Amino acid sequence: MAASRSRGLVAAIVLLVPLAGLAGFFVYGGRHRIFGWSEVGSPAPVQASGVTSLLDGLAERTADLPPERFHEQVNGAAEFLIAIGGTRLVAWRLAGPPEATLELLEFRDDEGARRALEQDTGGDRTAGPGDEAWTGADSVLFRRGRRYVRLSAPGASGPDAAAHLAEVASRVDERLRALTSREGGA
Repeated sequence: MAASRSRGLVAAIVLLVPLAGLAGFFVYGGRHRIFGWSEVGSPAPVQASGVTSLLDGLAERTADLPPERFHEQVNGAAEFLIAIGGTRLVAWRLAGPPEATLELLEFRDDEGARRALEQDTGGDRTAGPGDEAWTGADSVLFRRGRRYVRLSAPGASGPDAAAHLAEVASRVDERLRALTSREGGA
């Protein structure tokens, strides 16, 4: 009788120890590392280059998204951006005047960024920052290497608004140029 009780106790311990270990793993944060969460239900920001600090002091960052979450920021273009090699989307809100939004999309290579610019501009180019650009009355779009920047201030008009957007775009391009140089790019 005592031997059967000992076997039952050993069997219970053998079964319960791994279950307790799994429970502890999930209770103390293991699931966050597995699923990429920094806290329950909150996706961790993508860790990549120095892009997240690109606009420190100039703007409030509003998004830092991996490709599977692009749809949260771009309307209807997420699949296209992923298909051409989009790897990250970071967005900022700039206080005005004029109030503006800046989106920076990173791609695996320069060609992805070039194709994104081409899609948004229909192939038109104007003078502007970066390797190639398009500027309008309320927006500046440009590519620097594998990064594509969309700076827009919907409804902004006049020479002051255009000058402000051009100045911000120039600062962003300057910082991108330095970042690209540190990464060993052109």
